[in-house]
Order: sequence, then C-alpha cells, then structure tokens
Amino acid sequence: MNLYQHVGILLALASAVWAQSGTDSAKILKVTVVDDQGSTRIEVTLTAPVASPQVDVANNPDRLSLELPGVVPGNWQTSMNINRDGVKTVQASVDNSQHPPITRVVVDLTVSRPYDVMTDGNTVVLTLLPAPQVAAEAKKRQFANLGVRAGQIGRQ
Repeated sequence: MNLYQHVGILLALASAVWAQSGTDSAKILKVTVVDDQGSTRIEVTLTAPVASPQVDVANNPDRLSLELPGVVPGNWQTSMNINRDGVKTVQASVDNSQHPPITRVVVDLTVSRPYDVMTDGNTVVLTLLPAPQVAAEAKKRQFANLGVRAGQIGRQ
C-alpha cells in the first residue's frame, strides 16, 4: 500500500470514531419556563449531566445565551414563544463545528436582567432574577399591602 492509501484509511477510521463519539452527546429532553415569586427559571432537562454550563450576555436586543458543551438539541423543539415574565422567546442552536458540539439555549428578554445558573443532576437551571427596578417596586407594593410606608418602619 502506498502512503495515500494509509492516510485515507486513517482518515476514514478517525471520522468513524468522531461520528460515533457524537452519539454519546447529552440531548435536551425538555425546556420549561417557570415563574418563581418574581424570578423566572428556565429549566433545561438533559439525558445526562453537563459539565460547566456558561452564560453569555448580549445587548440590543437583550438576551442571555446558555452554552451547554457536549449537548445536542435532540427532539426538542428549537423555538418557543413565551411572551411573559420578561421573556420573549427561548430557542436553541447547535454549533457542530466544535467537538464536542455546543448547544446554546438563547433567552430573548424584554429588558436586561441579572441571572444565576446552577446544575442539579441532569437539569441546568438559568434563573432570571428580578430587575432592580422591578424588585424595588415589588417591595413598595409589599409595604403598601401591610399598611406601612417606607420610612415609617420602626417609628411609633
């Protein structure tokens, strides 16, 4: 066999191994959006745990991108219109040029929000915290419901 045949066989074997390892990727089973007392949780349930989810923040338009390395969308619908709790849409895209692939769950927002991300077994939870202005207004309403005005706490 000449050198080109050896290289061809080697490339064929390498691509077969690469393709087979792609089937081992975790898949998205479902994505749910839950209102949680002023916060909004985007829960991404996977077939297997994921290591090191990352969040990228973008402006104009405001959005968060949850990066899930080694994850593919699976049978999950890749776009959901939410239009509540400050969330416009949730959609997924996959970058197959990376190995392992990276799936991004993109959350389009009405306004920029602080966030937290955590994993719990096979679930990744992106929590959108109340915007500071919204939190201050909620606190005012809470005091108003108690019959107390700000500044009167502790006064007789």
